[in-house]
Amino acid sequence: AKIYEQSLSIYTDDGNPIRRYRSAPYVAADQQWLFHHYLRLFVNGSTPVSMRYQLDDAVTWSNTRTVTPLKNEVKYRRLGRARDRLYEVWLTDSDTSSQPIIEAYLHASPGVER
Repeated sequence: AKIYEQSLSIYTDDGNPIRRYRSAPYVAADQQWLFHHYLRLFVNGSTPVSMRYQLDDAVTWSNTRTVTPLKNEVKYRRLGRARDRLYEVWLTDSDTSSQPIIEAYLHASPGVER
């Protein structure tokens, strides 16, 4: 029997770090190949950020890549090509301060149709 307090200045759940997670909508362009050059995230802090993406078969996921921000920016490069893709990112550090994901940009260019 515990009573919890909720506030914007509380960054844990009863002492446990809160996992911050974001999932992007599918990225597709009429079944054309899209060359994913980089995914750029802007975060508020220096907590390592992990990313993975769903491969074309919609069952398999890529290996998780973890990057520590440089000047509040994380950049994942050389993401390959796909006809459709789903990205997921989450903060992995047990830091108890607020580390929101502010914005994300995907740089991709279309290729040849099927």
